[in-house]
Amino acid sequence: MINGYDFDETIYDGDSSVDFYFFCLRKNKKVLKQIPEQIKSLIKYKTKKIEKTEFKESVFSFLKHIDNSGIKIIKRSKHGILINKKKQM
Repeated sequence: MINGYDFDETIYDGDSSVDFYFFCLRKNKKVLKQIPEQIKSLIKYKTKKIEKTEFKESVFSFLKHIDNSGIKIIKRSKHGILINKKKQM
């Protein structure tokens, strides 16, 4: 996985991690299993019981349910990345 940052929103308009999360929720119901753990982590983070790093690990734990073998990037543009899905996520 590659971390990419677009602080001035010249590559992607919006928060790509939030948009990707909701995309994954729509396309892969296995991601729903992570929601209770993510909510617990949010509460712990807001009450300062865990650090930001641990909170983010919990939030991004949904990635273990994503099969990216069927995704091929076909075009990168100023407005995002278009993908060609070979098979269902």
